[in-house]
Amino acid sequence: MRALVLALLMLWQAMATFAQQAPPPQMSALARLLPEASAIAPEEGGRIALRLGLSQPVPWRVRLLDAPPRVLLDFREVDWTGIDRMPREGVTALNAGGVLPGWSRLVAELPGPMVVERAGMATDGRALVEVLLRPATQAEFGVKAGAPEPPGWALPKPADLPKPQAAGEERLVVVLDPGHGGIDPGAESEGETEAKLMLT
Repeated sequence: MRALVLALLMLWQAMATFAQQAPPPQMSALARLLPEASAIAPEEGGRIALRLGLSQPVPWRVRLLDAPPRVLLDFREVDWTGIDRMPREGVTALNAGGVLPGWSRLVAELPGPMVVERAGMATDGRALVEVLLRPATQAEFGVKAGAPEPPGWALPKPADLPKPQAAGEERLVVVLDPGHGGIDPGAESEGETEAKLMLT
């Protein structure tokens, strides 16, 4: 019995020492969508209210894009499982997924030009993101949708590339990076999407 107690004490001491030396586990800021607390619904005056319940607060932003009119919500790591159960009245399409390393995006296609009237996040352990959109003129919407990306989201400055060789000296290679390979379909016209054309 004494040997068993001694062995247990030695084991406990070894585990305590290991716990002090081991690095802390890498924690993820991954939040989960709460479909039962989320909905997109029309409101009076042609407005659209977008409410997203999340399991915890995370950094986020909202932006507008044109052709077709869309509202984009970018979040720091959100698991969109269950989004198909979320009521979505008032928008013509809804897509969600990853957009940048560590960031995810929700894209809602709007019925016409709209701007953000109010946006915010309420927190109490969980989080509720609320965005209220109101109808706008094409001019007002164009200004908001054409706003430049903030620092950190904008494309890097073009590289300082060497000038091409003179004709006949060497073959010139041109590389195009059109983008739109993710969840956002991009511009749409006559049944075609920018993403489909680029990926093809």
